[in-house]
Amino acid sequence: MSSTVLLDLSVMVVAALLLALAALAEASCALPGRRSLRELLTLFAEHPRQNGLDLQRLQAARAGVQTVELLGAGLFALALADLLRREAPQYALLAGLAALILVVALLGRALPDLLLPPDLAAPPVWAQRLATALATIAAPLLWLSRIIRRVLGLVLPRRAPAPVAEFAPVADAEPAAAVEQEAEEEQIISRVLRLDRSTARDIMVPRMDVVAVPADTPVSEVVEI
Repeated sequence: MSSTVLLDLSVMVVAALLLALAALAEASCALPGRRSLRELLTLFAEHPRQNGLDLQRLQAARAGVQTVELLGAGLFALALADLLRREAPQYALLAGLAALILVVALLGRALPDLLLPPDLAAPPVWAQRLATALATIAAPLLWLSRIIRRVLGLVLPRRAPAPVAEFAPVADAEPAAAVEQEAEEEQIISRVLRLDRSTARDIMVPRMDVVAVPADTPVSEVVEI
């Protein structure tokens, strides 16, 4: 098992512990005879300092719990996406989509409490549900738009690439030069061989009569003369 996989697994374990801690903090106020943090917020907004508790401290506690919850969910999603990207890339998109929906849903549930001033009452339940619904719907729509753009990119015709100028490979020029050189050498050799067998008659040119040389004289002797 590589070090990156161990790192991803350790981050997932830490994130799971953070989520468990947030769940325990939320459940500590939901035991028999007690209320959850959200219900206590609504109750103490109407009746401050009920049973000796302070509304500001209660809101701070709930904001801390939801911050830990968001942090744990975000770390777990990042570690899971990285692990799947390395080990099983075909499932990375689905895992990323599920993790994004989870984080956005948690964020939509936590934002009304995190942004609520301590001296104001809790927002209506319908407003919180509307924010959560909008946040949950927004993430799939974003992913759906990206998928549609990819499908359109595959279906619609693409621009034809510009023609690339073709250049003759340099390696082909060397054999051609070698062939030409061999042909020239063969011509020179054939000329030399013909010259050895030639006589003065074969190389007669105008004004050759000024030289008193017999017609059967070899060319080599003519050159010496």
